[in-house]
Amino acid sequence: AVVSTQSTGGGANESSERGIIASLVIPGPNKGGLPRSTPRALSKGEEEEKEDLLHSVGCSLFYSELRVVPEDHGIICTEHVLCEQNKREKTTRWLFDDHSFRRVMFVPQELLALVAAGRDSGVVINMGHSNISIVPIMNMGILRSKAVILPMGGRDVVHAMQLFLVNRRSNQLFRNNARDFDDQVVEEIVKKHAYVVGNYDLGMRKAFTEKEHELPDGQVVKMGRELFQCTEILFQPSLFGLKDTLGLGEAVNRVITSCVDDTLLNPNHCKATTSQIILTGAGSMFPGLQDRLHGEVELPEKKVYASPERKLSAWIGGSIWASLSRARNCWTTKEEYDEYGPGVVHSKCW
Repeated sequence: AVVSTQSTGGGANESSERGIIASLVIPGPNKGGLPRSTPRALSKGEEEEKEDLLHSVGCSLFYSELRVVPEDHGIICTEHVLCEQNKREKTTRWLFDDHSFRRVMFVPQELLALVAAGRDSGVVINMGHSNISIVPIMNMGILRSKAVILPMGGRDVVHAMQLFLVNRRSNQLFRNNARDFDDQVVEEIVKKHAYVVGNYDLGMRKAFTEKEHELPDGQVVKMGRELFQCTEILFQPSLFGLKDTLGLGEAVNRVITSCVDDTLLNPNHCKATTSQIILTGAGSMFPGLQDRLHGEVELPEKKVYASPERKLSAWIGGSIWASLSRARNCWTTKEEYDEYGPGVVHSKCW
């Protein structure tokens, strides 16, 4: 199967992204249960094909979408908070050697989301396609040793919904054309209709109003409890066979406890950090998620922030970050790269 994701780009101080292009992720084999994207080694031919695709994606984004000449610009790349150094170096070589940027900078998505929220401390929950990162940031310093990464994300909500619909509406859905009910169709259903309930057990007992969704072939599917059952995987993954994965509320409480129990951290700074929880990422857009999380976090004083623009908050933060004076020392120039090699980029990372 091929799952589509998106890459966005734009300029510093711009209020919205200028370029959005599709990229491709090729998952590994699935051995039952929820479909999972498993990393696998690529053959030489696949590696070459991947490099060609990456070059084409870059050319499309830089020249066609953003309409810029890389030789005249610097570029900020968002990265995972626990990004491996070899991956960062590979991207650095690609940006300098293949596209000739003047300078590059790598910044964790969670830090940029915090910048977009106008804060310098907080626990950032970045909910992506394949994982959720929960990262405490204190006075703009990332506490990486206390971060928790959950191996689930928006794709798992989509697959959970798919299983519910197949199991409970299969006769209706597959009567004509099974291809009209693939991952992309289910993803559209989830984006439009799925939500989170404050109390799952109570929600299962209450009466509900069915919603309708028209499939590409014209069939209309009716949905009820499936619309909040699929998102429950975020809070109770064990119900879906993910026995060793923490639920979102439990993981956030673990991060907060690790900060509070650390006697080396300033208590006042720690309180300011753990009492502010910032949601970001496309996977955080479900109605009801903010209230559910607020109820599950075991702190008497806390606020959960969910900006309407949180789907793009890392990008918005990057647009702001690019214009700040404090970011100037984080650039790696083409001259430094030529003299010291790609490893120099690590000394400039936040």
